[in-house]
Amino acid sequence: MKRELEHLAKFLHLAVDYKMKIGFKGKFCIEPKPKEPTKHQYDSDAAACLNFLSEYDLLGDLKLVSGHWKLASQGRNEPASEIV
Repeated sequence: MKRELEHLAKFLHLAVDYKMKIGFKGKFCIEPKPKEPTKHQYDSDAAACLNFLSEYDLLGDLKLVSGHWKLASQGRNEPASEIV
């Protein structure tokens, strides 16, 4: 499991590095659990995600969001990164 987490962290660091290289101004958002869990499940998953981001120094680069409807932009014309 540790190796998988390290690979995920490396992938996210590479994505953030590329974002900076190309000058992308949007936000990187992650969602702990996309299938609308109960509150206690979401709280636990969100805490695990925040701990992961903190452990691998990604807390400032990724934003934790709740509800996949925000990422889908609900038929609006603006990009999802602007409505989160």
